[in-house]
Amino acid sequence: MCSYAALTNPDLIPASGEASHPHSEPCCASKFFNVDKMLNEYGFSGYVQSDCGAVSNEYGGEHWAVNATDAAAKTLVNGRMNSECGNGMAGKNICDAITQGLATEDQLNQNVAKSFELLIKAGLFDPTDLQPFTEIPFETINSAQAQDRSLDAARQSLVLLKNNHQLPLTKGSRITLIGPHARTQQELAGNYFEDIGVGTCAGAGCISTVEAALSYLNGANVTTVEGCADRKCANISAETMAEAVAALEGCDAAVLAMGIDGTIEGEGHDRLDIRLPGEQKKLILAVIRAAQSRKVPVVLVLFNGGTIALEEVESEDIAIVEAWYPGNSGGQALAESLFGVVNRWGKLPFTYYRQNFTELNVFVNMNMTYDPQIPGQTGRTYKYLHDHTLAAWPFGFGLSLTSFSLTPTRTVSPEQGPHQLSQKKAETVSVNVTNTGAIAGDEVVFLFHNATLAIHAWDPMDPAAAKQLIGFERVTLSPGESQVVEFSVSVQQLSVVDKAGTRHVLPGEHSLIFSRGHGGEVRHDVLVSLSPLTGQQRMVVSTMDGY
Repeated sequence: MCSYAALTNPDLIPASGEASHPHSEPCCASKFFNVDKMLNEYGFSGYVQSDCGAVSNEYGGEHWAVNATDAAAKTLVNGRMNSECGNGMAGKNICDAITQGLATEDQLNQNVAKSFELLIKAGLFDPTDLQPFTEIPFETINSAQAQDRSLDAARQSLVLLKNNHQLPLTKGSRITLIGPHARTQQELAGNYFEDIGVGTCAGAGCISTVEAALSYLNGANVTTVEGCADRKCANISAETMAEAVAALEGCDAAVLAMGIDGTIEGEGHDRLDIRLPGEQKKLILAVIRAAQSRKVPVVLVLFNGGTIALEEVESEDIAIVEAWYPGNSGGQALAESLFGVVNRWGKLPFTYYRQNFTELNVFVNMNMTYDPQIPGQTGRTYKYLHDHTLAAWPFGFGLSLTSFSLTPTRTVSPEQGPHQLSQKKAETVSVNVTNTGAIAGDEVVFLFHNATLAIHAWDPMDPAAAKQLIGFERVTLSPGESQVVEFSVSVQQLSVVDKAGTRHVLPGEHSLIFSRGHGGEVRHDVLVSLSPLTGQQRMVVSTMDGY
């Protein structure tokens, strides 16, 4: 898919080296990207689909093309586009483009033929009784199996960020539920929500609220105060605040359902401020203070897509759960996890930043690496973040209601040295994971790669990632149970990117790091050797010549 984003064409950069907006071009109309790189260098001759609105953006929001006809022509000729998503801007104007000599009928036929080729390969021109898709019964939609998978996916996506014995909650206890997400339904499904059916039910009303899910599992012992009119939580009256605090009287635990929704964040709707919106933090802190005086444990549950900065909240003695937008089964998955019915927590798919990270970065600079000489280039993601105080929790972090440990499966003496890894075949590396706690649960084991020594030996000026993910595996273990987790590793998986954008494999010492996202890690050093017969000093995987 070619997106509506712009990229820099090196042929448009003046001698000064400036690479600002005037020297960029839309991805869907870029000959440099679609022809020079994708087709000629990488050999991609497949199907090109535009992102929705990408063509109209070329002359609309971006003012890059002269008009709609010009945009249609450039997308057809330079972008090699076979299918357009959106308002059909290319289709409506391509005939005018051909008439004006901006494109040819042969070019149009060639691109359309690729679309039909894909349909033929999918079997859509075969007799109906030979098409496998027609054999799938309608009842497959929202079948019991599909619902079970949705529920299990939700269970595994929840991330336990903090827990000081507040969890699990006790069934039958008196729960006070506070927050603007206590009774939301469609918002739990996130954006791109159309119509969801659950069994015989259809629409957003099928999605169980957090209130309903907790009440069902807890025997209806739930008192709810929403606290805010919506997720923006622009103003909380003194009466509403007092109502929320008063609801804590006589309860055994407080659950805060906070966060954002599609009115605050979504595609084409970015946030400049990643803190909790409006007066949500004020409500949270008021409830925490009142709960502390009553010795009531507090569990903060966050519903969101992007990261939320929790300054002044993350240091409180509370449990924190990242629930994301968990889908139509999210309420049930959350309730089961809070009460310890299931223990299948997941891990953070990105680094959870603090607000000052967004303030220090210049996001139009797409370079992820750290460079102290360039203002706003502080290093991004778990790979290159330089100042770790800018992150509350790193990529891969996630706790459990039980505990785990990692131990090596083999002992290497200093005399043996690092394990040899060559181009000839992949090698298997392994680690032992043990459930050291009192209850069954899931753990996710990551395998990271660090090539700092090899990179510095090749070119000390090349960026070196602290680590980069090359594999992960989820295991379910009973108390006291151990399991060996194995990964197959080839030299191709140990490639890195240099300052010129070339992805290559470097000979020399590399480290493989087994991790749970927190706690102790197990390192496994390997020595990469390339074929001496070819005289290779490195193995080039791909290049970005021209940038």
